[in-house]
Amino acid sequence: ADARAFAALMRHVKEVDGREHTVIMVQVENEVNVTEDSRDRSPVANKAFAAPVPKELIDYLQKHKDTLIPELRQVWAMAGYKASGTWDEVFGKGVATDEIFMAWLYARYIDRVAAAGKAEYPLPMFVNAALFGFARVGPPERAHGGGPLAELLDVWRAGAPQIDFISPDIYGNTDFFVSSAAAYTRSGNPLFVPETRGDMEARLLYAFGRHDAIGITYMGL
Repeated sequence: ADARAFAALMRHVKEVDGREHTVIMVQVENEVNVTEDSRDRSPVANKAFAAPVPKELIDYLQKHKDTLIPELRQVWAMAGYKASGTWDEVFGKGVATDEIFMAWLYARYIDRVAAAGKAEYPLPMFVNAALFGFARVGPPERAHGGGPLAELLDVWRAGAPQIDFISPDIYGNTDFFVSSAAAYTRSGNPLFVPETRGDMEARLLYAFGRHDAIGITYMGL
């Protein structure tokens, strides 16, 4: 249903804006993640979690082993760089594995939606991450499962090739903005900040001057 709706939206955008090109890129979905837990624990999700890690993801990890985002590579390495097995077997037990699992499923879903849209009007497309400004490991209310976090960039690239880049919504203080911007400019990912607030002039100058950002948007009061 999402794919059909998004295709209709992109078809309409092309019809009304295909000549002027006011719309230059599109965000697909918004801040996808599981909150108050590290992953979906419904029966169907548990069944998928107990199944083998998809070959497509394993193939990507093996092909890009030397250039993976360090946090993801470390998780895989600590479990022995396994090339097959369940999610717990390939990545080890813990929150990091839960997040990888959810990121893969979100990425596959959104890739299908994006593909339907690009078939109608192939504009650049991106996803955005909700960053909460504190460590995700801790009490359930601080959990954050599977969104397009910087350490999961390679999972999203493997699962959603139709997505051109991933972006952080950065609230919080200046130090958090600086560290988040740096985290999202690794492995060739361009910096675009769909949502932020605070000292906007300083954030604009820093994003463009330090990271050659392609855009930054003020949001909220």
